[in-house]
Amino acid sequence: MHMKIFCQSYWGELHDLTFSYKRGSTKEPEEENAWETKFRQSLARPGTDEAAMMHTPLAAVVRYDTGNPTTHLFYISTGFKIREVIWKNGSQTNDCLGITVCPTSSLAVTKWGAGSQTHFRLYYQSKAGTIEEHCLDCNAGTWTKGATLSGPVSAYDDDSPLRGTSLSFINLAQDKPELRGYFQTAKGSIQEFTYKGTKWSTSKIGVDAAPFRTPLAAITVEKNKIAALYYVDAYNRINEVLWEGDWEGSERIDGESVAPGTRLAVASLKYIGHDKIHMFSSGLLSIAIGSKIMTSNHQNGVGSHLGESEPLLPTIEINPEGESGRSGFHPIHFFKVLWRSSNKVSSAVNWLWPLVPIAILARYVLPATPLVVFALTYIAMVPVANLLGFAGQEFARKLPKVSGILIETTFGSIVEIILFLTLLAKHKVEKGHAGNANMIPVIQAAILGSIITNLLLCLGMCFFVGGIRMQIQTFHSAVSEVGSGLLLVAGFGLLIPSAFYSALKGSAVPDLEFFKEPKYTNGRLQHDVLKISQATSILLIIAFIIYIWFNARTHHSIFDEVIEADEHRDLDRHNDAEKPKFTFTECILALAVSIALVTLFAIILVEKIEDVVEAGIPDQFLGLILLPLVEKAAEHLTAVDEAWDGQMNLALFHCLAPSIQTALFNAPLVVIVGWVINKPIDLNFEIFMITLLVLSILVTGNFLRDNECNYLEGALLVIIYLIMAVAAWYYPNPDVASSNGNELLKVFEAMKDAGMMNRVEL
Repeated sequence: MHMKIFCQSYWGELHDLTFSYKRGSTKEPEEENAWETKFRQSLARPGTDEAAMMHTPLAAVVRYDTGNPTTHLFYISTGFKIREVIWKNGSQTNDCLGITVCPTSSLAVTKWGAGSQTHFRLYYQSKAGTIEEHCLDCNAGTWTKGATLSGPVSAYDDDSPLRGTSLSFINLAQDKPELRGYFQTAKGSIQEFTYKGTKWSTSKIGVDAAPFRTPLAAITVEKNKIAALYYVDAYNRINEVLWEGDWEGSERIDGESVAPGTRLAVASLKYIGHDKIHMFSSGLLSIAIGSKIMTSNHQNGVGSHLGESEPLLPTIEINPEGESGRSGFHPIHFFKVLWRSSNKVSSAVNWLWPLVPIAILARYVLPATPLVVFALTYIAMVPVANLLGFAGQEFARKLPKVSGILIETTFGSIVEIILFLTLLAKHKVEKGHAGNANMIPVIQAAILGSIITNLLLCLGMCFFVGGIRMQIQTFHSAVSEVGSGLLLVAGFGLLIPSAFYSALKGSAVPDLEFFKEPKYTNGRLQHDVLKISQATSILLIIAFIIYIWFNARTHHSIFDEVIEADEHRDLDRHNDAEKPKFTFTECILALAVSIALVTLFAIILVEKIEDVVEAGIPDQFLGLILLPLVEKAAEHLTAVDEAWDGQMNLALFHCLAPSIQTALFNAPLVVIVGWVINKPIDLNFEIFMITLLVLSILVTGNFLRDNECNYLEGALLVIIYLIMAVAAWYYPNPDVASSNGNELLKVFEAMKDAGMMNRVEL
């Protein structure tokens, strides 16, 4: 007896492993007859037309002709075409069937008949999203187009198939086609195809809300009197639905949770009086193998999920949509992918790339014109930040949905972190020259400006652009409630140090030695505010870690469904899936190059900030308006494009998540780094700016409350942002006037400079 396992290697090659033992042997197979420990041969060589796309679905079937087995393996190539590998009499062939499929298509195969009268039917999802059938007459050896089982993917039809749905087909008869197939709809329900005679029909089976892209596995037992369908629910548990003339309710199988992104496989063994079903799935860190007895008087819900195996090495789930079908680095493909970018707006930014070398040269060629250098560098930062965001997006596509979004947002914030730390490194205050290199006001304004820009300008543009195309857009309450709640907490945390300082600054006195009684001095007040800021920063980072754990671990299934639903609504999804993509190596290279350029441009910008301020641009306008626009350029472009495509939940992720990260991580990180390198910076913001932040959070939260948006709300948010920009332009620099200043201290300093302090006695 021979058995085969087909698998794909880390580098994308397809291989088979073979196991054999003598028929009738009751002993364990000898060592030489056990599973071969090495791959026998490559079935699809990378770099050729045969190459399989990474994480290709596999479907295999065997037929017997005059006692000799012929094995057929089906997979999807890098060109998204179905290929067939056939083993017969020791020889192997690899042919293209000429069928182009959806990049996220599953494959399923059924058969009936015997010998030369064997018939195969292959099922797949087309580029348009329809579920299609191809038929093979083994006697003639030719494939013919069969039926179209479903309509195309549609954002407006809840019963249309989900793009990337799992497919599972079974046959209830041995010698004729009595077929049943299962797929998932755009709404999340699982439906059944039924074929008997010459016609396909579609019906529901009672599963109305499965997680998007849940794996499906079907089987028949008890001489085809019973059919069983297995899927994974939102709690990562395997569920079973039985058919005994009619579909019964869904029951959860006992056992541990399975890993997100698991595949399911099911098989049966024939025994006298009953069948034994074996279930295969991947656990969180293991391969789970369960079994149950299925008899003709089986009662629904009876059975157990047994035999959890020992943990194996964990693997990261790779999203097939993020696969390039290539490996390594290919310069032509790299620049082709970069130029097409992720969306039309982002692609347009690539026309600014010629300014990148010009800005670098201008730093050395035009040292006498700092404003020109600053302007060139500022504009050149946009395509570089766009590359960083795009490379992060490509990298994130190779990860599970929620984790990918979080990673993408993190890479989008690298520009901001680098800029903050560069400003902090430049910060230097010397006695008598307090304003010359004091970067603290710019950093503080940039922190709040980043949050405000995301909440008002970016979110407002998303509401406005999306509302122009669709009158009303809706988003999930989980996204809006979690996002607005975290922003309120972050705003509260950032407000406390400023409120503490403002409450006590009126009673604080200068640090002078001639006071007869202990006083609450300005020095002590500054020290206390710094300690409060440092403690607050630590607590905010803890809150950020909890937020990441909540999103990526404990409640990821909720957000997975939200993201999946939004991706399905994407009006350009079909075109996006066909775009060439970065390989993993190219992602790393693009990230390294973009981070290096961002760091260089951040250094140039910081070098020229003093000249810009001297030219008349206020500190507050520079930090609150100009720097945030270039920091989050990639995030803003992505969010607006998603809103235009109807993906408002994803747009909200790209507006709220960067704001949350800035408030809970980036700002506290700057405080802690300054603490470590002895360049103290606190969270004592100007009352004017912290008021703008709190009002922005309140206005945004009010607009998110009904889980709907339109272009009017978007226009109002943008108008509020423009009003704030005008006010920031006229707000004086801290050395002229400040809400954080102590007027009594200024009076004493003036008296000291005039030589009057020796005549004052308190």
